[in-house]
Amino acid sequence: MKVHLSLGSNIGDREGYLRAAINRLKSLPNTELAAASDLYLCDPVGDDVDGYFLNMVVCIITKMGIEELHKNLVEIEKELGKKKENGNGNRTIDIDVIFADDLKGEHDGLVIPHPLYSQRDFVLLPLMDISHTLEPARVSDVRRHLDREKGDDRPRCIRYKSMVY
Repeated sequence: MKVHLSLGSNIGDREGYLRAAINRLKSLPNTELAAASDLYLCDPVGDDVDGYFLNMVVCIITKMGIEELHKNLVEIEKELGKKKENGNGNRTIDIDVIFADDLKGEHDGLVIPHPLYSQRDFVLLPLMDISHTLEPARVSDVRRHLDREKGDDRPRCIRYKSMVY
């Protein structure tokens, strides 16, 4: 199964947390890292958030089912210090499933595609970095969402740096 994940961090060693998350993803059984975007520096979203986020998107190929993968992602977040009570607040790491093959709908509490991905430049811009991993219709959707009217309240997101994994 081809899965696109959004990763973000806004406290502590943000780049270190992203690297650690990718290393953990690469160590999951029957899973390989197919592609990783550049890092993006993005305005925080939400009232209880301090500091800019580093965000990126990765594509993995896994033989796990979506429920098993989701459990592993939650475990990686816990290992890297994410606190459940933070909700949408500050976090060492956040890993969201954006797409998983052509799955749609709710799967064990996980909604696919991610219901807010189309509103988040911190997902859309990195997705375009690895657009070669997306189906053509998805690439068109991502472009359309990026081209939507830009308002003053739209969080800024800029390419920060490339990393090697």
